[in-house]
Amino acid sequence: MAEVDYGKKVLDVMYDMVLKKNSLSVVVSGLETVQRILINIHENPEDEKYRTIRTRGKTFQGKIGKMEGGVELMMSLGFRQTAKDFEEWLLYTDSEQHLIQGLEIVEKNLKRNREALELSLTERRTKAELREEERQRIMLGIEADKQNREHMVKMGRFRTSPKKAVESSDDEST
Repeated sequence: MAEVDYGKKVLDVMYDMVLKKNSLSVVVSGLETVQRILINIHENPEDEKYRTIRTRGKTFQGKIGKMEGGVELMMSLGFRQTAKDFEEWLLYTDSEQHLIQGLEIVEKNLKRNREALELSLTERRTKAELREEERQRIMLGIEADKQNREHMVKMGRFRTSPKKAVESSDDEST
């Protein structure tokens, strides 16, 4: 039952505090960092430097700290807040089994959000390309119209005002 509670707790925080409140790019960037941290702990279980994270560090602040609910996600994954050298740190204190389960949850959500981000970027690119094509088509039409008018003026077939055209036809009839 505790394993189900752990997974449910992580998923609840993931959905309610992270996914609902952040843009796709922030989520992907943050989850990539969380994934790297969990992999490092898994690959180096005895090395404390991978189990401790300085919350004021540049990477943490720029990726996980920037993500609303990021600290809460870390706590749900098994990290505990601690103080060291007058600074706040996160220390991984949970089991290897929870680490693996948490990593699987992070990886699944990271994959889904990467795919959604790629789709979003592709759609944006496609829309931007369509707008640019339409703009170019309009500009070509304007340029063609301009050249056509210039040609007609040179050939004397284009009058600038209806009044002049009427006056010209009156002159020809007399």
